[in-house]
Amino acid sequence: MSKNFNFLLFGRFPTERAYGVHIIANAKSFARYGSVNIYYPSTSNLKTIQKHPKEYFSNTEDINFIKIDIFDITANKFYELSPKILKQFLWLLFTYLWGKKVSRLIPNTNNEVNWSTSSVLLYASSKIQNQVIYEMHGRARKIQALFLKLIDRKSFFNTLIISTSKHGKKDIEIRNLNNKVYFLPNGVDINLFSQKINHSLDSNILNIGYVGQLNTYGVEKGVSFSISALDFAIKELSKRNPMNIYKNVHFTVVGGTKNEHFELLNRHKDLDLKLNLIENTNQENVSKYMKEFDIGIVPYPKDEHISLYASPLKLFEYISTGIMIIASDVKSNKLFEDEIGIEFYKAENFDSLVEIFKDCLLKSNRKKIIQYSKQNLSFRENLSWQERTNKIYSILEEKRL
Repeated sequence: MSKNFNFLLFGRFPTERAYGVHIIANAKSFARYGSVNIYYPSTSNLKTIQKHPKEYFSNTEDINFIKIDIFDITANKFYELSPKILKQFLWLLFTYLWGKKVSRLIPNTNNEVNWSTSSVLLYASSKIQNQVIYEMHGRARKIQALFLKLIDRKSFFNTLIISTSKHGKKDIEIRNLNNKVYFLPNGVDINLFSQKINHSLDSNILNIGYVGQLNTYGVEKGVSFSISALDFAIKELSKRNPMNIYKNVHFTVVGGTKNEHFELLNRHKDLDLKLNLIENTNQENVSKYMKEFDIGIVPYPKDEHISLYASPLKLFEYISTGIMIIASDVKSNKLFEDEIGIEFYKAENFDSLVEIFKDCLLKSNRKKIIQYSKQNLSFRENLSWQERTNKIYSILEEKRL
């Protein structure tokens, strides 16, 4: 029997942020198994992209987008001026209330499968017979963990719990749930992020790129640090071996806001490299820009949330595009370290990153960059969203037996 897959989110939508990509990519990959609905709240937040999701996200013909009205607390002045703990309470309250509103639209049958990254939302919206998929993208803090336990008790046989990080899996397992916890890292749309074509050995341009937000929860994700290290490496090599380095070195940032870019430009003056700054954009444009990269960088700092609980989409997208990767050696970046073309530097260690950049800046090492690129292309099929979804569907079917 064909299923109805209901993807539930409580946040501004459409959005350029990672959770928007997660939702769309997952939803598209489930379409082969049944009808797919994405339930999202109406928002008046100024940051919300004022487009219909079908207009912002391409190839979504098989998805039904259902907007459910609710008062947008985040656009309220009282919310803006409230202390953090009150903001958290209000967010959770409105998440629960919105989930209850959605629950009236979902029949009480196990033909309905509710998917979300919020355990609060799943508990509020799911009926006893519904199958439930909880995906933890990050860390299950106290409230999320409490509602996850409630879901686990409410519908043991119908609940599937997934963590996108190994550390997150351990974090849930110590909470003594009835259900098994599955570790499934993120995926990539291998059709959208198709391979880079030009791997010329005699190019005079080296383009190193970063894709994603510049800051997460107030933590800088290492972009400014990387620009400084690359510029330092160029200046050092220019003194010693000017004939063997690239004449044109670009550092391209795809993501961030106009204000963040202004801050970057003010921070980095008199560079010996060209800085290309592109504001937040949709995945189709991201894939086009990424094909211009020779190297993609994932410069995550040692921040606990990022280094332990992240499952970086950009890592998957770089692999699928077929470009070499430079990454900090935090645990979240070490998913496929022995199988892909990647160079690690010590996280937050300036000299360590400078040395890797120096190696890449030498034109005589171009073959190494190309070899890493080919290695990533040979691995890309393992990372498709569809392969990941096939595993999830198989587990759902086993739980029904």
